[in-house]
Order: sequence, then C-alpha cells, then structure tokens
Amino acid sequence: MSDRSRTLFFFKTTILLLILLTVPFSLWARSDNMQIMGKNFLILNSYGADFSWTNSQQKGAMSVFQKLDMSNTVRFAYMDSKSLDTDKYYKYYLKILQEKFGGVQFDGVLATDNDAMLFLSKYGHDLFGDIPILATGINGYRDRRWPQGITYAIKENASHLATLQEAIRLQSKAKNCYIIVDTTTTGNIFISEIQQIEQQLSTKITFHYLNTLSFEELIAQVALGSPDDIYYLLPFFKDAAGNSFSEGRVARSLAQVSPAPIFVSWNFQLNRGTLGGAVLSGYNFGVAGATALLDLINGKPLTDLSEKSNVAEFIIDYEVAGRYGIKLSTFPKGVKFINKPPSFIDKHIEVLLPGAIIILILTTILALIAKMLNKEHIINKTSQQVLRLKEEIIDTQRELVTTLGEVIESRSNETSNHVKRVAQISRLLGEKIGLPKEDLDLLEMASPLHDVGKIAIPDAILNSPDKLSDTDFATMKQHTSIGKSILQFSNRKLLAAARYIAHQHHERWNGTGYPQGKSGEEIHIFARITTLADVYDALSNKRSYKEAWPEKRVLEYLQKESGEYFDPELVRVFIENIDEVREIRLKFMGDTYDEIQEAG
Repeated sequence: MSDRSRTLFFFKTTILLLILLTVPFSLWARSDNMQIMGKNFLILNSYGADFSWTNSQQKGAMSVFQKLDMSNTVRFAYMDSKSLDTDKYYKYYLKILQEKFGGVQFDGVLATDNDAMLFLSKYGHDLFGDIPILATGINGYRDRRWPQGITYAIKENASHLATLQEAIRLQSKAKNCYIIVDTTTTGNIFISEIQQIEQQLSTKITFHYLNTLSFEELIAQVALGSPDDIYYLLPFFKDAAGNSFSEGRVARSLAQVSPAPIFVSWNFQLNRGTLGGAVLSGYNFGVAGATALLDLINGKPLTDLSEKSNVAEFIIDYEVAGRYGIKLSTFPKGVKFINKPPSFIDKHIEVLLPGAIIILILTTILALIAKMLNKEHIINKTSQQVLRLKEEIIDTQRELVTTLGEVIESRSNETSNHVKRVAQISRLLGEKIGLPKEDLDLLEMASPLHDVGKIAIPDAILNSPDKLSDTDFATMKQHTSIGKSILQFSNRKLLAAARYIAHQHHERWNGTGYPQGKSGEEIHIFARITTLADVYDALSNKRSYKEAWPEKRVLEYLQKESGEYFDPELVRVFIENIDEVREIRLKFMGDTYDEIQEAG
C-alpha cells in the first residue's frame, strides 16, 4: 500500500469513528425533547387576556414551550373570573370549552392562578380525561394539599412581610395600616395571610381591612386619611357592592387622593401611581409552571420550584417617591427605581461615547509623543539624532491626526483623500498670504480635524440623500460645538489650532454663519482658510446629497460669495493660484490632469 493510500485509509477511518461516536451522543442529547414531540398543551388562565399578570405568566410559559420541537401545539383559554365568578357562569364556560376543545386530545394542562385550578379540579377530568394538570401562581394552600384532580401546584407567596416592613420603616409615625383588598377568592386568602403576620410586624400599629366598602366609600376613606398612615393595596378587581374594575383603575384612583404613599407586592400594580414594594413577577411563575409540566410528561421527579418563582424584587417608582418627599437615600441598597429620569450620561451617551473615544485616541497620541520624547532624551547624543527624532514626532502627529480625520470623513461616505486635499490646499493658501512656517505646519496638521464633531451625528442625518429637515439640520449644526468640546481638554498648539478650526469653520465673513455669528477678522485665520479649502473640495466632489460640480461653476460660486461667505482676500489669492490647487487635486485624486480639466 502506497503512502498516499495509507493516508487516505486513515482519514476515512477517523471520519467514520467520529460519526459513530457522535450519533449516540446526539440521540441522548435530544432524548427529552423526543418524548414530547407532537404533544398538545393547554394554558387555562383564570383572568382575562387584558390582564398584564396573566400575559406575564403566559409569556414565561411560552419561553419554555417555544424551545421544544415545532410539532408541539399550545392553545390558550381565558376564564376572565375577575369579571364574573358565579357557578352558573362556570357551568356555561364548561360548555364553551367542551365545544371548543372537544376534538382535541391534550397531553397536559397548565392552569394559572386559583380560579383556573379550582375549575379544573371540578371539571378537568370530564374535559380532558386522565392527563397531568399543573397549576401555578396559587395562593392559600399548604403542604402540597392540592384540590382533587390537580397533579401539582406552584404556590405564590406574596412578599407581604417584606413590603410591610419597609412601609413601617418609611412611615415611622404610623399608627394605622390599611389593607385594601377586594372580595374575590384570592382577596380572602390574602387577608388570612396578612393576619398571620400582624404580630411579626408591629404591636403599635392597628391593622384595618378595607374589604367591605364600595368603590366610592373606599375612595372617601383613603382621601380622609393621614399622611402618616400606611396603605397596602392588594390586587383589587371587585368591590363589596359587586362592581368589577379593569386592571389598574382602583390603584390610579386611590393614588390621586391618598395623602400617603401606596405600597404593593405585584409588578402589574406598578406605573399606576403606587410607590412600590417587594414585588413578584408573573413571568417567573409561567416559567416554573411550564417547566414542571414538561418534567411530569417526561417522567422526571418533580422538584419544588417555588423558591425560583417567588423571587421578589424591590422596585420603587421614582416619580411617586418624589411626590411624597421621600429621598432616594432613604431606601436600602439594591432597590430598583422605575420612571427615573435619565442621568446626564444616559441622556448624552451618543455624544459622550464618541467624545470619549476621541479623547482616548488623543490621549494615545500624547502618550506616543511622550514616549518619543523620552526616547529623544535617551538617545540625545548628537544634534543630528535629536533633529531626526523631532521630525519623527511631527510626522507621527501629522499621520495620526490625518488618520483620525479620515476615519471621521468615512462616516459621511467621503473618500479618505478629502482631508488630505483640504490640508494641502490650506497650507498653499497660508503660504501665499505669508504665514510663518510654524503656522503653516500647524494649519496643515490641524485642518483634517475640522469635522471631528461629526462623529456624534447620527448616520441617518450624516448620509441623508435628501435635503435635511429643520430639526435634522439643527442637529447637524451641533457638530461645530461638539468638535470644540472634544478638543478643549488641551491647550497644546496643535489641538488649540484644531479647536479654532472645528468650532469656526462654518462662520461666514458677513456674520450670518454658526455657531456664534462671528464676522470678518473675528474668525480665526486658520478657520477662514480651512473653510474656503473645504467648501471648494466638497463642491468639486460627489457627496451623498449631490453630484460633483464642474470647476467653472465652483469658481463662480467662490467669487459670488467673496465678502459674504468667504474672506475676499483669500478668494482673490485662491483664484490667482488655481493651477497649483489643481495640482493638489491631481495628486490626491488619482485622475489625470486632462480628466480634471475636462471635468472643469
């Protein structure tokens, strides 16, 4: 057997072994899901589809079911027992489910909250036969003594103790605690739960249960209370007069008249004018319920998921706390605040983040310069070596600043050579009007940063092919001030020159520019020169919002705006030296001189 044949045989054998090892592992990894392929599930909700607690539980359950094979089907039903909970209605609802799902063979049912669980305890076997029925978000049961027909239930343990302890701490002068609760089955369970913890809370506070009042009487009772009282609102959907209320209505109405903050223990009660408390999330109960139901179907031993599902998060409404004069420092660490206005950093992150990046880049530049200066100190043996090192530093500065300018221009879909052309044309104009060499070097190195502020302008505005709206143009104009802000952290000559240019390159000779409306020689000479070079190059090249102008049209525009937009002396010098300007364009465009002439 040849070497090539042996190698090929070894390769094929290795691949075959890998396949043989992988297949059993894959089958094992999918074994649980294979057991629940093609299953039908029903989620029976106690309350209506417009109830956020129900929706939250359903989303949690679906986050589990959606990970299964797509051949599985999940159906939903809503009892809406907060609106109607009579025996007559439940018998009628039984007929609806029989009609709706009579032809469906379900493999498991998940009930959310007590009413659905009790309904299935009574009618579940008649509806679905002998299948697993699991309930979640259940109040009032101990030691797993679920109603007949319920395979398993996940208890909902509201954080009454934690919420009321915090209420007593905040309302330190309180003598009365008013428990606001409705007349539903769940409401009666809540009363029993709080009565069992009264002695743990305080012996100096009298607890009052407002469950025998009509809605109007309840509003009046709270409105006449004391600012020192404690108000604890439990889920409230039906008053003693039998009137039903949509989710949140009672909370909002009470918050409008209450002289003291209203505490709650469920997240669906937030954003209603209530202060908050140690709140539960329906999503967690949905996840726990669906997980347990699948474990039942897979034959796995059930574990108590109540610890995970009953995790309470302390949440406080920032606006409500401010309304009652409660300082944020009063609350313990770890409290989450909602409706809190964004901080300065959050509000301006789109500007601050790019600014921080620029500062980091500039800091890196300064670090490189410092490193080179240190190198200069070390190798300072001959004047020739020192001179070469200084030239290297200057070249590095020029390359870094030019590169940064190119990065900024690339966001506007401009060619990288734009900043190079502007730098060279600016130096040429500076030479022709007699600026000293030091100023020419600064002008050439600083002009590429004229649009540094554009790094904070959104792409949609920066690259818009259409004329900008007044709002978007106002945003675009901010790039001059942003550029100044980015470059204001150093007074080094290079960055100071760049700062003048970035801030003033949209000022006009006649004073109608922005951001400050400077005019004439109030505008820094570096900015006046860069403005002329920038406008000439921008008009001469294609942009997202326009085609390139012919050179003749560009020069006519510059002459027209002489003394209006531009420094008239600079325009004169520019026109007189247009041949040298063309040479710069030729050098940094890759076109032939004849092609540029033809474009003109």
